[in-house]
Amino acid sequence: MTPSTPGSRADTHDPGVVVPSASTTSSAGEPRRVSAAEGDATAAPVVTKLRRLGLVTMPLLMLAAALWMGFVTCPLRVTTGVPCPGCGLTRAVMALATGDLAEALHWHPLVFLLAPILVFTIGRAMLIGAGFLRPDAWKVRMPSWGLALFATVLIGVWLARFAGYLGGPSDPPDLRLSLFGRLLTLLGVIAPPA
Repeated sequence: MTPSTPGSRADTHDPGVVVPSASTTSSAGEPRRVSAAEGDATAAPVVTKLRRLGLVTMPLLMLAAALWMGFVTCPLRVTTGVPCPGCGLTRAVMALATGDLAEALHWHPLVFLLAPILVFTIGRAMLIGAGFLRPDAWKVRMPSWGLALFATVLIGVWLARFAGYLGGPSDPPDLRLSLFGRLLTLLGVIAPPA
């Protein structure tokens, strides 16, 4: 076992490795030995993990409250009035959760592909944040060609919906209700919404 030098970080999985930093130095300024479990969030007691899970759930609950109150959460739609490639997906997932498959398909045709990916990604991130899983657990790597294919399909479906296929856009584009449209209204370029 080789002690680490200042500026380098030793392997924290090796028990008793010296890791110099502000939190791992003794009162005399000497590096102290750190056990492998000391920096590992998964080694925390279950009560601590449950508290962390409550904290990492808060942003999701705030998003759910915003959606329930009717706030538009799509940055592209708020800014330009044009729905993004994922617009309608939240409503589609909510319809899918209640068992209404036709409604889910109406809101977004790719809901059956994207909902499981979304649930897995959010669930994994929450469990890692709470300390129930190690960061390397359940890691899925997608090749770059897979990401390119996924983006192509998502944008292709988005464009097809604007052309009137696949049920049309989830929300009709409306420039007047966007921030950009409001600016144009203030400047007198377009008429205000009725």
